[in-house]
Parts: sequence; C-alpha cells; structure tokens
Amino acid sequence: MEQKPGPSKESEPKIKKVKYDINKHKRLTEEDPFALLEESDEEDPFINESDDDPEFIPSSDSEEDIESTPSPPETPVPSTSQWSDHEMPKTDIPFTGVSGILVNVSGAEPIDYFNLLATEEFYLYLCTKANTHAVELLSKSKGVQSRISRWQDVTIEEMKKFVGLLFHMGTVRINRINDHWKKHYLFNFSIFATFMSRNRFLLILRSLHFENMENQPRTQMGKILLLVNYFNNKMKVVYYPNKELSIDESMVLWRGRLKFRLYIKGKRHKFGIKLYVLCEPNGLVLKLIVYAGSADPQLSGSQHTEKVVLSLLQEKLGVGHSVYMDNFYNSVKLARDLLGNKTYVTGTLRANRKENPAEVVSKKLKKGELVVQFNTDGICVIKWKDRREILAISSEFNGQMEEVTKRGKVLKKPNLINQYNKFMAGVDQSDQMLGYYSCEHKTLIWYKKLAIHIFQIMLLNSFHLYKKGTGNRKSYYEFRLKVIEKLLGPPPQDPIPTIKLQHLPEYCPKGDNGKAKRRRCNVCWSDGQKRKDSVYYCPQCPGGPGLCLTPCFRLFHIAK
Repeated sequence: MEQKPGPSKESEPKIKKVKYDINKHKRLTEEDPFALLEESDEEDPFINESDDDPEFIPSSDSEEDIESTPSPPETPVPSTSQWSDHEMPKTDIPFTGVSGILVNVSGAEPIDYFNLLATEEFYLYLCTKANTHAVELLSKSKGVQSRISRWQDVTIEEMKKFVGLLFHMGTVRINRINDHWKKHYLFNFSIFATFMSRNRFLLILRSLHFENMENQPRTQMGKILLLVNYFNNKMKVVYYPNKELSIDESMVLWRGRLKFRLYIKGKRHKFGIKLYVLCEPNGLVLKLIVYAGSADPQLSGSQHTEKVVLSLLQEKLGVGHSVYMDNFYNSVKLARDLLGNKTYVTGTLRANRKENPAEVVSKKLKKGELVVQFNTDGICVIKWKDRREILAISSEFNGQMEEVTKRGKVLKKPNLINQYNKFMAGVDQSDQMLGYYSCEHKTLIWYKKLAIHIFQIMLLNSFHLYKKGTGNRKSYYEFRLKVIEKLLGPPPQDPIPTIKLQHLPEYCPKGDNGKAKRRRCNVCWSDGQKRKDSVYYCPQCPGGPGLCLTPCFRLFHIAK
C-alpha cells in the first residue's frame, strides 16, 4: 500500500517489518506472467535460455560440504515424540542386495555397454514415433517447398547416425545447429556432412516424438513420459546399485513457456524443469521423476516429499540401503517409515519439521559443541556448530565425533556429517559431467530438450557401467568418442569420379578448304608420349583441347 507523505518524518506511521520464510522451490505461476500462458509446441529460435552463471555451482540443497551454505531461519515445531540423551538400541539392517550388472554384456568395448541401455528396441521406438509424427506434420503442411514435404521414413541405422551426430555436437560445441554443416573455413567440420545432410538431420530432429497418440488424452507430461518410463525400466533390469544411495533434484535449463517450469535459487540452472533423481554416489542415475506440479496427482498435494522419496525407492526397499537426502526431504516420520522398510536415512534436517526434539532445535551452541538426542526407534537427531549450526538426522549413525583430515588439518566432526558429505554429491557430480559435453541446444522445444538430456544420461550411465564391468580407467571423453565412432559407422567411400554430362566430345571444326582439322591430344602430349593428333576435342573446356576419344577424354576430365 502506498504511503501518503506527511509533514515530517516523525509523523509518518511506522511500518512493522514482518520476516517470512522463503520456500526452497517457488512456482513461477506466482511470479512469472509467462507461466500463466499455455505452452507453445512450436520451436522458437529466439528464446534466450542462457543462465546467469556458466560455471558449476553445487546445489544448496545437496551440497558436497554442508558447512558451506546457511539454511533459512525456521520456527521450531513442538515434538510429540519421546526423546532422550541416552542412545537407544539401533536396528541392525544388513545389506542383502546383489549389486552389479544383471545382464550379459556382448563384449568389452564402450559401445557394448551403451547398447545395454540403447537397445534395438530403443531405436525402433524412436523410429516408429518419428515416422508417425512426420506423417502428421506432413498432413498439416501447406507449402509444397517445405522441408517436411521431402520426408522419407527413418531407419534404425539412420537413427543411430543421428544419435551419434547429436552426441558429437557435445564434443564440437557450436551455438547454432546449422553451423556444424557450414563450409566456411572458420567452421568446416566435414564429419557432419559426411554422414548426414543438414536438411535430413533437421528433419529427423523435427520429427522426434515420444507421445503415445493412440486413444490417449494428450497432456504435457505425455510428451515425455514414455521415454522416462523406458529409462527407469531399463536401469532396473540392467543394474542393481550398491548400499549407498542419494536423492536430490536436478534442473534441465528451460526459460520458455511451460506450466511446471520452476525456479531453484541454488542450482546451476536456476530456471527449468525439475527432476527428482535417485543415484549412486559416483553419479550413476538409477531412476528419475519429472516434476509436473499439480498435474501429477500421485506426487502433488500434502506429504509431497515423502511421496517422491517412496516413489524413487519403490524397488529398493527392504534390502538394507542407506539413503542420503537433504533437508528438503528429511523428517522424523520419513526416517521412521523407511526404517520400518529396512532402509537407513541420513541427512540434514529443517528445524520446523514435526516431531523434532525441541531441546536439540532450540539449543544455542558454541563452535565445536554438539548436542545429540535419540527417540525410541533409535533415530538420532544432532545439532553441531562449526562455522554455523547444522541440524541433521540419521537412523544409522549415532553422531559420535571422529577425526577427519581436511586440507592437511585434523578436524573432529560427527560421523553422520562425514558420511553425508561422502555420499550425498552424486546428483551434482552427474550434472557436472553432463555439462562438460552438453548437446542441448537453446531453440528446441522443452520435451525434445529433456529427451536429449535423458539420452546423455544413458551415455553417462553406460560409462559408469563400463568402468564397473571392465575396470578400465578410460576417461569419459575417450569413452564418448568410441561410442560416437561406432554409432556413425565407417565413413562412406569416396565416389568414383565420373565425367560431367555436359562435357561431350565433338569433331574438330572443318577448315576453309572443307577438310576436318586435327588437334594435338592434350593428355598424350602432357604425359610425354609421342605426339598424337585427334579429330575429337571438348568444346566445353577452355581452349577446346584436342583429346583422343579413348581413354584420354575420360582421363582428362577426371584429372580436372
């Protein structure tokens, strides 16, 4: 409300400043007028999706070192649980999962491990959807000269080349897709034109589609859901993880119009599509969920974070996993529920969660001090102060102090803090490695950009599987190039030069006496042979050189 000016500063009414919490995730429907608009399915080359910070910034929600980022002030909620300073007996849950690759690998080459995820079924799916969508686009096209009018069905081998070139665009980083086919000396990357023409590549890219259009109502999530389900199911069949898992969010950069576009302050890409990701500490992605806001009835509403966690861990409960999460997910109730499903939880905790121990939350500490309490389930909640106060929870560790070495210094930290810092950064590590060779271009529609992001996750996952299966220490860069090389196949042979049709031999013109003239054969003379005259010449070539009909006429034009 605008304040009316008064005669003096003293007479102005005092406005009470009210502090309020800023939610970690803010829906753009509350802030951005574009989010109120319907999404457009047309690709817009003028959408600016550049981010403020091109460098990798660890998320404030899943930081590698939880000492580095302050948490927002929160009001404690009174606890209804029984808490004690004495450690309660903990449930010993052995890990019974059999971790490793679950299927036979046809070989020990990088392409063999990529084919575990990108099977023939995968390429057939891409081809079928692309061909079907191209027919739909063709039926809507009005221009005879439009690119789609030259559509021919894409084959599996051609789709492999398309995916290979797409990956190679992450190696050869150029802002515009068309520039990969430019012949200007500043560009001139002949590899792209060698395996596929620019028009054909753009046609396949335009026709990429992942929606099930048969008797299904069309929704925004339907445009990508089949591909997400394929990835999740394939990872479940191919690999079972080790004991330690982490859950965090990832963002796919998108600044265009989309109902469920989000803003997360601490992420590398602050605007975009949010993914909930389950992964191993090394960055191998096991399962992902695309957050669709209120459009997803299974995850939206109350207890949203608990629904997300249980959905990601659906096939991993009951075998003794240790799950690491940040304060966006953790609560005493969730830790108790997962403990009942034979799953440990460790991570940071928000002060205003229900059932938190009030004495721990409200305790004021000096640097290095630690306060610990346990409930009857054996769940431990600690508050420890180093540079700032940290509230954390664990159903596996008791908060005991232990020595660690950091930058040559011996420090003491609670054991659950050390374990959290050790195993939590998997999603951020995956995002960082994907950012090294990103092939997501700005002008793509959101679901194609997200699909290409999933393609890249498949490639990165196959790299992790390759290292696990072979023990080879090949770098990710070298691994990518080997996969791209196999996807493209051998380069096509140079075509045998042929004589241009417009160059045809003719008889030499007659002289004034009416007799046919002869001309010296250009090829025989240049080869140092005995002079030969010919009645034939090429009128299309400069100077009209004389040439023997065979074989000199052909050899002369091939040399040109």
